[in-house]
Amino acid sequence: MLKMQFLGKGVVNMSSKLAKDQGNVPYQELLDKNHALEAELQDLKMRLEEAEELRRAISEGDLDALIIPGPQEKLIFTLDSADRAYRVLVEAMNEGTATLASDGTILYCNRQFAELTKMSSGAVVGTSIYGFIAPEDAITFKALLKQKNSVGELKFRAQGGTSVPVYLSISSLQSEGSPSAWCLVVTDLTEQKKNEEIVAAERLARSIIEQAAEAIVVCDTTGRITYFSNTVSKVCKCDPAFKRFEDIIDIRFSEGKDAGKSILPVSSALKGDTILGLEAILEYKSCQKFNQKLHLLLNSGPLRNSNGRIIGCVVTLTDITERKRAEEDLRKSEEISRQRLEEIENLYRNAPIGLCELDSELRYVRLNERLAEINGVSVADHIGKRVRDVLPQSIADKVEPQMLRVLETGKPLLDIEIVGETLAKQGIERSWMEQWLPITDTQGFVTGLNIVVEETTERKKMERELQESEEKYRNIVETANEGIWILDPEARITYVNQRMAEMLGYNHEEIIGRSAWDFTGDEGKEAAKQSMEKGKQRIDRDHELKLISKNGTPLWTIVSAKALFDKDGNFMGSMKMLTNITERKEAEVKLKQTLNNLEKLVQERTIELEKAYGSLKESERGLAEAQKMAHIGNWDRSLITNEVHWSDEVYRIFGFKPKEFGVTYSTYLNCVHPDDQDRVIKAAKQALEGKLSSIDYRIVLNNGEERVVHEEFKVVFDEKSNPVQLRGTVQDITERKKAEETLEKMDKIRIKEIHHRIKNNLQVICSLLSLEAERFSDEKMLETLKESQNRVASMALIHEELYKGDKNDTLDFAAYLRKLTADLFSSYNLGNDNISLKMDLEQVYLDMDTAIPLGIIVNELFSNSLKHAFPAESEGEVHISLRRAETFDKGNNVSDSDQHCNEIDNFRYILRVADNGKGISKEIEIENADSLGLQLVNILVNQIDGCVELSRNCGTEFTIWFGDKEP
Repeated sequence: MLKMQFLGKGVVNMSSKLAKDQGNVPYQELLDKNHALEAELQDLKMRLEEAEELRRAISEGDLDALIIPGPQEKLIFTLDSADRAYRVLVEAMNEGTATLASDGTILYCNRQFAELTKMSSGAVVGTSIYGFIAPEDAITFKALLKQKNSVGELKFRAQGGTSVPVYLSISSLQSEGSPSAWCLVVTDLTEQKKNEEIVAAERLARSIIEQAAEAIVVCDTTGRITYFSNTVSKVCKCDPAFKRFEDIIDIRFSEGKDAGKSILPVSSALKGDTILGLEAILEYKSCQKFNQKLHLLLNSGPLRNSNGRIIGCVVTLTDITERKRAEEDLRKSEEISRQRLEEIENLYRNAPIGLCELDSELRYVRLNERLAEINGVSVADHIGKRVRDVLPQSIADKVEPQMLRVLETGKPLLDIEIVGETLAKQGIERSWMEQWLPITDTQGFVTGLNIVVEETTERKKMERELQESEEKYRNIVETANEGIWILDPEARITYVNQRMAEMLGYNHEEIIGRSAWDFTGDEGKEAAKQSMEKGKQRIDRDHELKLISKNGTPLWTIVSAKALFDKDGNFMGSMKMLTNITERKEAEVKLKQTLNNLEKLVQERTIELEKAYGSLKESERGLAEAQKMAHIGNWDRSLITNEVHWSDEVYRIFGFKPKEFGVTYSTYLNCVHPDDQDRVIKAAKQALEGKLSSIDYRIVLNNGEERVVHEEFKVVFDEKSNPVQLRGTVQDITERKKAEETLEKMDKIRIKEIHHRIKNNLQVICSLLSLEAERFSDEKMLETLKESQNRVASMALIHEELYKGDKNDTLDFAAYLRKLTADLFSSYNLGNDNISLKMDLEQVYLDMDTAIPLGIIVNELFSNSLKHAFPAESEGEVHISLRRAETFDKGNNVSDSDQHCNEIDNFRYILRVADNGKGISKEIEIENADSLGLQLVNILVNQIDGCVELSRNCGTEFTIWFGDKEP
């Protein structure tokens, strides 16, 4: 007799959930629970095998009795009473059980089986088992039925069409050797499959993280690192396990206004924020070993459970240091190459000599403007034509054979002088100096010529004129009424004119080669030598010099000297012009005698001045009263002794009693507000340089009261033009300043309110246009309404910027352009990420009369680029630049099409809108365009007295030149 005994507390539910909401638990605890669940699954499989053995024994009649442990004692059921216990056991099973007829009809099923079908037991009995088998598993199921005892996994289809993975155990119930029925045990594998997928996914993720080249970190809700890739230890130079991420890894912004600030990716992710593809810099903290910064690509985001609750976060760090270095090196290299090419091209185009390139048939391939100017034929009319077709026949007959010889021999011909006439100046003979240089390919074959042409017509003319001029000036020097001599660096005389020789009483041969000091009196030699030294420093000054003539009489002269230098700046001597003032000197002696007689007259005049002084003191008292009434005082300060004098009213303005103490410059500075002291000192220095004559500043009285004063400066110079005294006036303008500030604030508020209302009205117009657009379906009408809406929006944006800004009447146009282009990108919503915008904007403030038309112009040109320049999905770039004309010329080559506008002097700014798209049609002339947008651009450019140029060299490029007054 076979006995089966169950020693457990009951049947374990195989479909119990393996994974529940674990909440916020550490990773190690989750791993331990996962191992426990795997052990539980193994135990359930063993119990299932025992149940299968029991079912088999009952169905085959091998079981005589069933022993089941009870609360008091074991219960023994014989075969007669075992049927009831069997049914109780089957109904209590957590596995589905059913009995099938030979045709698959369900004869019996327990509660769990019915729940799997999502039907009641009564509804299930009598139906076919094939209705609950997924169609794709029907063949597999039939194959299992053909075997006596079989097991397998397949999909069980419940009511409503939902599929459930199940483990199926089938045993046949034989009748006279032929299978007439089957017994099925069905185990729901849904949770087991989920757990297996979780375990597999976890193993896969663990393997990926460990082998990843990036630094991957998993943190719990406290920010501690619970799992990490092998790269993390190399990045932070320490063991990061269970340490707070942000304590050991300090990630900072690498650029922008937040550059250098910490990013805190873990804190951000635990709040639910995600960071994708952010370039950052990594700096070490507690684990620092090297003074090293890494450029990283940062990604971070939260980890959520099935309920959406955050249970941790993931951070990935990709080292892009080498890439950044390579990018920077490449950028520098490209920039240098671009600059070199631009310099070469600019040098070629603007060279003051003619340059051209000829092919092997002596056809013009390339040339610059200077050569076209020399030949009197435009650049375009040269290209593709032979030398003989451009140059006059007389010149072509001379040069063509020699050029062909250079092509044949490969040897250059240098310094070839050509004389003749060209179309540029017909009837005038001109001359050129040319260099013919062969061009060879990589194999050494001559493929053309480089020609360098330097016109020498003017130079030869200047040489002739110089010879004539030298002769003329030599005659002038020789016949001059002043004496002239030229000295070398050692003061030896190398040239003397006839007048100088006559003044000294010598002939030319007696003077040339001698030192100038041989003719100078002892008292004048030192002054003459100092004058020579000053000349070496390029300081030329007139001075008196006493010479000794041949007969020993003194010769007094005024010397005007000019230092001479060679082209390298080396001192070559000096040329001196000497005017005879001997007679004037004799007159001065007589004058001195006369001055002595005037001393008596001066004494008499002194008495008269003392009387006038009394009258002056009375006038001063009247002036003091007037100053007191006007709150204005006067002062003076000696720049030599630093003594300061104040009038009575200045004492009162600064809060002192008149003449209360002696004033010093430091006393005055102590009264000036600390924040204004540097400015006052600087203003005084500028006054001494003649750069400033007045200033407003604050003073602080003894009682702490602040007052505002206005001060005027005047500098007094001595006879040598050295500043010796500062004089000025001080006026208390506190009340006037308060009134001005009140009026200014009221005016600013009023103007801002006007801008605000205009902006609101324009926005209402935009909204009305948007509502009007909803009434139409015609694409052309909708496009027109949208363009009108963008034009109005560009004007509204200007008033909005003026309302928000610090200034009432001027606008930061660069900031306005950035916002306008961003709004237009959003408005057109092209859906093409391949179009980029590059902006090169210099901070420029424009008044409203210029800013509004210019804003509409940018709106039209930028919108045209977005709509028409780039076909669908094509790549491209729109470039907008705004610069002052002087800075624009330094960093940009002015194209040929811009030469007309560039020649107008009163333009201060240049706005350029360009794209590298398919380009505007050559049939469109900007001055006579049919397009409303281009007509509007022309009208608005004329409105601001500007100039517009269109270039089609590479895409489309509009350049607007205009002027405005900066604030």
